[in-house]
Amino acid sequence: MMDFRPETASFKGRKIIFLLLAVTVLLALSAIFLPPGLIRLAVSALLISPVIFVLFDKPEWTFYLLLFLLFSNLHIFSDLPVTRSISILLIITFLTACIKGRNVLVHDRLFLLMTLAFLILAFQSMALSRDIDSSIYRISLFIRYLIYIFFVIQFSSTRREFITILCVIAFASAISNFLPFILPPPDKFADLSLMWEEGVFRYEGYEREANMFAFTLNFIIPILFLVFARFRRPWFIRPLATAAIGGSIFVLFLSFSRGGFIGLVFMFLALFIIERKNKAVISTGLILIAAGAILAPYLYWDRISSILDVGSRISEDFSILSRLETIRISLILGVKNPLFGLGIGSFLFSAARYVPFSDVVHNSLLQVFAEMGSIALAVLSVIIIYNFKVIKKLIDRRDDPEAAQVGRVLFIQHAAVLANSMTLPVAFNMVFWFTLVLPTVAWYVYSGRSRLAGNSMKLINKEDQRP
Repeated sequence: MMDFRPETASFKGRKIIFLLLAVTVLLALSAIFLPPGLIRLAVSALLISPVIFVLFDKPEWTFYLLLFLLFSNLHIFSDLPVTRSISILLIITFLTACIKGRNVLVHDRLFLLMTLAFLILAFQSMALSRDIDSSIYRISLFIRYLIYIFFVIQFSSTRREFITILCVIAFASAISNFLPFILPPPDKFADLSLMWEEGVFRYEGYEREANMFAFTLNFIIPILFLVFARFRRPWFIRPLATAAIGGSIFVLFLSFSRGGFIGLVFMFLALFIIERKNKAVISTGLILIAAGAILAPYLYWDRISSILDVGSRISEDFSILSRLETIRISLILGVKNPLFGLGIGSFLFSAARYVPFSDVVHNSLLQVFAEMGSIALAVLSVIIIYNFKVIKKLIDRRDDPEAAQVGRVLFIQHAAVLANSMTLPVAFNMVFWFTLVLPTVAWYVYSGRSRLAGNSMKLINKEDQRP
């Protein structure tokens, strides 16, 4: 009987050779006749296509990638709209998952209703705005941030997912905090601020604004506390977390941000209050404070001492005098427009009638009062009060040590971020609203309502029983 297997194998080999030859000719013709930019786009599409197919099956990976870019700020090295492209990809992959049967998750309906009320009031305030371009720009950014918050909710249905999100944020922030020492930002962003009459450069990581950099650190450091407390294995996690906490305090000092310092003070006050019975935490906190105080430049403490002049007008520091003046103007404008405010993003336009300089009001609550009115201020205040009630419920979970631990960390984070927000206009900022959403998400995943909660508790109990 004749055997045709060698001939078949040879035929397959010839097909492969012919296919490779055809691809080579096609690439050569493309390189000759097509523009270089189009070639790069085509090659990139070929390489990225398999990854996109995987992301359609795992939309949470797209979210983690977006979260990493948002907090690492590495997108500044690309001339392409990277975060926007990934956001669009995330929306498409999530909608595809919903079509396949994935449910839209709502952790807390009351929080959702209050957030929607705040958003509606922001739109309502635009009707009174005399600077419609600024209002549209601000509301578009705010909506984008709320979309990010929406995806935080969708991918936080279990304890594991919630902790994963916090770990991604911590890792990405560490890159933004420390990588600039090795890899400086691009020249177009390398504009470190020269402090007025003090001749020192303010460190701002990849954030591109020193005060916002310090504000983000007040959000991040409590998360590093949780990483330190939560992970005992592998052995190097705790030393790395300790180094990251100490390094974050140090770079916060290098930012020369007075608001950042106020947030840091409230953070450690909250830490000592909430962990007063834990001697190890207290001693570690004191060591970190002492180390930071020793390493901080002398001019830092000279700048921080100017905070004492805020309550008087004897200061010669223009930034202090201008902030006092904008606070006064925000109160005047808020009283004149009590219901719906001036319009979101329109404070600078209206304040120009009162002062010869251009500066925003450095207080988030007064920012809301002036731009959105007393109703929106009341809604935001209720959200903050509601969050502290949720945090207290977490702290009181005696039957679940991990839930209580997360509650204590969120209390510390809220104290730091809210204190710092009283010195910055961050009422519509992404980090500010990340802070506001975390308590209700944590309560959902730790209250037993989330899926796999029982299995998570079993795993936690097993870990607690390990020597």
